[in-house]
Amino acid sequence: MGRKALAAIAVLLLAGSASAATRSITLKSESATGMSTNVLAAPNGRTLYRLKPETAHHVLCGKDCLVFWPALTVKSKTTKVKLPDGIKGKIGYLKRGKRFQVTLGGKPLYTYTGDSAAHQVNGQNIKTFGGTWFALPVGKAAPAPAPPAPAPPAPYPPY
Repeated sequence: MGRKALAAIAVLLLAGSASAATRSITLKSESATGMSTNVLAAPNGRTLYRLKPETAHHVLCGKDCLVFWPALTVKSKTTKVKLPDGIKGKIGYLKRGKRFQVTLGGKPLYTYTGDSAAHQVNGQNIKTFGGTWFALPVGKAAPAPAPPAPAPPAPYPPY
């Protein structure tokens, strides 16, 4: 095989691996039973939690904790995480073995094994592993402004 053919194959392989490394996930805003607001959810619809006072620089949830509170992880730090309307914060990543745990505003994100389906928040306010677990509320997107009310009719002339 010639040099040009090898170079072309190398370019194709590199392009393929680059596109595979830049995948994305989309987090959701889901209603949750017993909550007055929607909550942030993983792509599969399961509620996402944070452990307060944990941060990406002060991790409290270790090996034993992860059995009950699986981390939301991605394969690469180049994975784009899309947030739903109504939630703000900087996405970051925390190395967890061979994967990266997603953080929001410096707070690691987890699901809870006690939630068996979407719309559940069975982990809300549980005190364990050095803190308290909270679902992340999602504010509703601002509604479109209502059209102005019609002007009242002009008064009729007296008879």
